[in-house]
Amino acid sequence: MPTYAELLEYTPKIFADYRAGEIPVPNAAHVEKWLSQFDAKVREPLLVELNHILQKTYLSRQTVEGFLLGLVKSPKLAGADPKAFWAGTSILQIQKHGGSQKELNALFEGFLKKELGLSLSQCGKGKPTNFVYIDDGVFTGMTTISDIKEWLKTAP
Repeated sequence: MPTYAELLEYTPKIFADYRAGEIPVPNAAHVEKWLSQFDAKVREPLLVELNHILQKTYLSRQTVEGFLLGLVKSPKLAGADPKAFWAGTSILQIQKHGGSQKELNALFEGFLKKELGLSLSQCGKGKPTNFVYIDDGVFTGMTTISDIKEWLKTAP
């Protein structure tokens, strides 16, 4: 098992790309300062668990970009003609709280433009045949459920 000092060095590397360019890159001192708010006796077990959870759940920007790029031409989703699929698909922008959907949709739009020459405004024009909701972790799913319930009241 890694030592406390090793975990202090390793843990911030897991999420080093979080909000890259917006906030300073996290380092061991940042993690140690965060841990200092807790009683000394729980800091090490907390760091061990935090490291474990981040290793299992944190998705790097590269991973997310790869996933979104894969969606653009995924035969399982978009079929044999991805451009026609996405042109007939409305990309929902219905998140009531937070900005993650807006950010992910903007990222996805970049891949749509690069791969298929489509913008989000060109997707689902007229009478869409599909609706896609893109967002980050849903955890309990209640935010997604709430957003979609509200959208269904006026959905086409």
